[in-house]
Parts: sequence; structure tokens; C-alpha cells
Amino acid sequence: MTEETRFLRESVVDIDAAVVGINSTQWTSIPLTDAMTDHAARIMSTNRFDILPIESPGGVREYFQTLVWNDYSSVVRRTIPHRDVIPFTTPLWNVIQGFALESKEFYLLMLTDFCAR
Repeated sequence: MTEETRFLRESVVDIDAAVVGINSTQWTSIPLTDAMTDHAARIMSTNRFDILPIESPGGVREYFQTLVWNDYSSVVRRTIPHRDVIPFTTPLWNVIQGFALESKEFYLLMLTDFCAR
């Protein structure tokens, strides 16, 4: 392949958020019944997580987050806003744009139908 033909390629591999993310079925989470800040902070510190989803019977609607990345002395509980949830099929370019332009630190990847609930 010559240099010129590299620029004329029509097929390009599409990489989406699912390729670089973690499936929600593989998350480490905390059950709603155990969702106390001090307990969550211990789990987060042990696993070096800055985000810890809270599992409830209705699904994941809240999470714990460190206020400062890698500082487990300041953990808060938050409700998941719609803007933090993206379909796993989101193109990687859009994810990178969100990190750069919107100063996002994370997204929660969900099945596309979750966003419609």
C-alpha cells in the first residue's frame, strides 16, 4: 500500500464506547441496602474506583463519586443525570469530545433501551 492509497481508503473500523468501556453487567456496585457513604468509600478505596454505582430493584439510578479523583476521603452520593448516561453504541469520537469539550470525567454506558426508560 502506498502513502497515497492510505488516504483513499473507504472502509474504516468504527470503534464505539462498548469497545473501550465496561458493560453494566460487569460493574462492581453496591446494593441499595448497603449504600452508606463510609462503606462505599471503603469499597472505592480498595478497588481504586472514583465511581461506584448503587444497585436498586429498579436498576442503577444513583452512584457514589469521589469529589477529587483518587481521594477517597471525600465521597458523595449522586443521582445519575441523563447527560451522564450514553448508549454503548456511541462512537468513540463523541465520547472523546464529551471528555474534552464538556469536561466530563466519565460516562455510564447502558443498553440503548435504558435511555428510553
